[in-house]
Amino acid sequence: MEDTKKYDALVELAPNPIFLVELSSESVLEVNERAVELLGYDRATLEGMDVMRLHPTSSAEQYRSLFEETIESGTIHVDQLPDGSQIHLVSRSGDRIPVELHAKTMTLGGKTVLYTIARDITQQKQLQRQRDRFEEFAGVVSHDLRNPLHVASSRLELAAEECESEHMTAVEQALDRMDALIENLLRLARSGDRIDELEAVDLTVVPHQWFDNIDFDAVTIETSEAPTICADTTRLQQLFENLFRNSVEHSKGPVTITIGKVTEGFYFEDDGPGIAPRKRADLFEIESGSTTDGNGFGLKIVKRIVDAHGWDIRVTGGASGGARFEITDVEYR
Repeated sequence: MEDTKKYDALVELAPNPIFLVELSSESVLEVNERAVELLGYDRATLEGMDVMRLHPTSSAEQYRSLFEETIESGTIHVDQLPDGSQIHLVSRSGDRIPVELHAKTMTLGGKTVLYTIARDITQQKQLQRQRDRFEEFAGVVSHDLRNPLHVASSRLELAAEECESEHMTAVEQALDRMDALIENLLRLARSGDRIDELEAVDLTVVPHQWFDNIDFDAVTIETSEAPTICADTTRLQQLFENLFRNSVEHSKGPVTITIGKVTEGFYFEDDGPGIAPRKRADLFEIESGSTTDGNGFGLKIVKRIVDAHGWDIRVTGGASGGARFEITDVEYR
């Protein structure tokens, strides 16, 4: 098709699979290399294939209705079929690959063609399933543990009124620790939610307000060279609170925390004992981030908040040997 030649360069350079489908015959006219890589067929096999071979049989009629809607509207953006089922492409090996489609009709060489861009959303689906399972688990744990925990705490108060024992304090501390673990589990489940609204946050001022709320002793905070960034304020406060606690809990004495600017981001640095290089790679795993009070969620929550913003984080050594967290890909205001 001569009219399609001018599109060849753009099609081949596109990062997503592209299909040109003739609507009257429902056959694939042209694909790019990304489509070949995704589906595992050679180009010659794909070009000329009945498009319905690339979709589950049960979805054929719905997919034809998608063609009809596209012809009527001129363009359509879908990630679900009309009955709510997901659109999948079927690879040569039989794998069902979930995709989001962006499609537009056009006339090429006198034929009505559906120009379709397919975005592989396998990873997003997997992450969403993991998040859903984790949130369900967190909710069940919260409900099933908090009820008996509250009963135990109430009974402990009554027991303390009736008798004195050195064991009462240890029991109270254990119950408080359980309550803190449950709360952090819920915070971890919520911390990775997608962030849609950002606002300007002046890091020379705002962290001092959050720091006052945490009520740490023997901590100095310096923010004179910190930037103003675009962030979700509530989630950013949660991030800083966890970094504050991590610095304090790993320092044996007074600690100085510095928040400053790096290229396309900011850093959080303390003058504590620092983090050994061999431990930095796995620092954001719950086991590695465990602290002396049993709160192993703090740095994992930090990572999820960073990811939710679309930022990157790395750990290195500070100027005085302490821990330094550099957060980049941040939008400045």
